[in-house]
Amino acid sequence: MRRVLSVLLGLFGCAMAIGLSIFALIAGESTGMFVATETGKISILYSGLALIGFMIIKSKPKLGGWLMIIGGIVIFGQFKEQNLGLIATIPLLLSAIIGMTVKSKKRVIVKS
Repeated sequence: MRRVLSVLLGLFGCAMAIGLSIFALIAGESTGMFVATETGKISILYSGLALIGFMIIKSKPKLGGWLMIIGGIVIFGQFKEQNLGLIATIPLLLSAIIGMTVKSKKRVIVKS
């Protein structure tokens, strides 16, 4: 059950982070605001980092979790004025913590 929750929260957090990044890029380009364009570029880079962490959290939980945490914190820092970063940061952080704490099942092979 925890694994499913981790996957759903991670997928939602990554999707929202990428969506916010694309929105910032489009808004910055259409209005000519350099700050919004730079925010979009930095946040899409760290959204990709969080997505990589999400993809490897099952095989390497600690590394994947830390990548998601770093990505979530930087995304929150980019969107802190509007508090939009919380939409992506909270699910990413929760997914990373759950993914790092879930124990994986180990298979035992018995030779006869």
